[in-house]
Amino acid sequence: MIDLLQQAGDQAGFHDTESLRARAVQALELQQSPIRAVLDLPSLPEKEFLQALSTRLKRQWLEPSLLPQESFSKAFPARLALRYHLVPVAFSEHAITLAGYDPFDHMAHAAVRQQFARHKVSFVLSTRKFILSTLREHYGVGAETFEELLEGRDGETPHGDPVEEVNVLDGEDAEASVMKFVNQIIREGLVEEATDIHVEPLGTDLRIRYRIDGILHEVPVPQNIKVLQASVLSRLKIMANLDIAERRIPQDG
Repeated sequence: MIDLLQQAGDQAGFHDTESLRARAVQALELQQSPIRAVLDLPSLPEKEFLQALSTRLKRQWLEPSLLPQESFSKAFPARLALRYHLVPVAFSEHAITLAGYDPFDHMAHAAVRQQFARHKVSFVLSTRKFILSTLREHYGVGAETFEELLEGRDGETPHGDPVEEVNVLDGEDAEASVMKFVNQIIREGLVEEATDIHVEPLGTDLRIRYRIDGILHEVPVPQNIKVLQASVLSRLKIMANLDIAERRIPQDG
């Protein structure tokens, strides 16, 4: 595998084979992805390297500009997409095509084939930048936690009445999941260097915006986030030492 990575790097015009080999060896020793480790090399041309790798592996290459306009995120679980960095680019009753940047992630391939045992699963390669940006756009911040949190919540729909805040946090597991989801929203804001985060309940949606360089940018959020609006607001109130039962007047936290 390491020789293959070196050959792809050389073909892409990256001739620091010692650094590439050292990164790959270290990742394998730590049981981590050698591809992700190598892509973190500052001067490695990502697209050219992955294209060369796809040619040597005889794996189909997907140009980011050729991504289908239709999103298949509803059909493909967020926990698989975000955990293994896979984007569904085609989905039918009998077949599914996924784009990724790590062709050696056999655990990802096994997990997908187990989940979609009745489908013919195909994998194509694309750039890491494209994969990560597409995941964020289609699934939204904290989508994996959101999906797990919705499991087992019968009777709640995105168009239904919001659950009262006082009852939302019943149960230790539910609160822990909401806490993790809110933490991911805040963590993403830190990564984006946002000065403040706006959480805005709307009629049929919950909008989240980060203020970056003085400008408010709307953040992609999971679909149907409205069903957990009360939970998210309650969690934020608790973190700010506010009264979660008070909803009529402003509070300082």
